Amino acid sequence: MAEKILDPATEQEQMLVAEYTDLKTQIAAIDADDIAAMNPGEKKYYENKLARKAFLASRLKMHGLLFEVASTPAHQSAAPTEQDPSDDTPASLAAPTISPAPTQGGEESSSLAVALSHEDEEVSIYYTTDGETPTSESTLYDTSFSITNTDAETKEVTVKAIAIKDGVSSEVASATYTLAAAAPAEPATQGEG
Repeated sequence: MAEKILDPATEQEQMLVAEYTDLKTQIAAIDADDIAAMNPGEKKYYENKLARKAFLASRLKMHGLLFEVASTPAHQSAAPTEQDPSDDTPASLAAPTISPAPTQGGEESSSLAVALSHEDEEVSIYYTTDGETPTSESTLYDTSFSITNTDAETKEVTVKAIAIKDGVSSEVASATYTLAAAAPAEPATQGEG
């Protein structure tokens, strides 16, 4: 899929487009070898960039500025889809995307920003952070959110999300993050007296 970004009309939209295209360029410049060589701090910074890019993409789609367009070779025309014209209900709905992807075989810091996005800006995304399957009664996604471990031990947090449009629900997207133990609180020092 290729992206098409329309010209922004407002100053806020211009700032969103500028930040999105800048992050997209930065992320595209990083290859798999660079990622493999990153230390944990650099990797966290990179993952936060991915999450921010996903968040900005969802905002641009909401403003009607970012579209994904199918790239079809010139010698090949897109095949028409056969659908009953009286049935405008989507046959299926893709699952939302959860960003960043969990670190494989490692752990995140004790707090992590998570962003949800979907290719269709008209869907409503609902999510849970307790491992339960989300429904339309779950938390409605609006902006990125943080998952945090305040415990003294490592903790797993599972984020699950679904997209709903016109009464049709997507498959459940799921990501399990291993959050590092929270740093122990510094004991209060007493003055000498």
